[in-house]
Amino acid sequence: MYAFSLGSLLPYLGVAIRRLHDSNKSAWYVLLPIVPSIVSRLEGLEWFGIVSLVISILLFSLPSDLKKNKYGPVITVEKKSVKKKTKANNKKRRNKFKKVRGLF
Repeated sequence: MYAFSLGSLLPYLGVAIRRLHDSNKSAWYVLLPIVPSIVSRLEGLEWFGIVSLVISILLFSLPSDLKKNKYGPVITVEKKSVKKKTKANNKKRRNKFKKVRGLF
């Protein structure tokens, strides 16, 4: 159990910090849900773990900055155009297949 926790800690921190920087927040906000998580280990305060979960959900669902912030520029993703299948393209593919099939 501890091996999984330690193995998933670094990827979690990387994604969490990148997400917080995307919303123009400091990486120190990653430590905010840890306090309720530690308190939830005490007897009678198990429900406090839910507070930690709510804090995490709220932090990571903040909207992204639409302009350049102190952590870097806005990352944009371009859509690729999809080639439409035409009869000519289908014919070319069939001819290539016939040539390859003829080799065997």
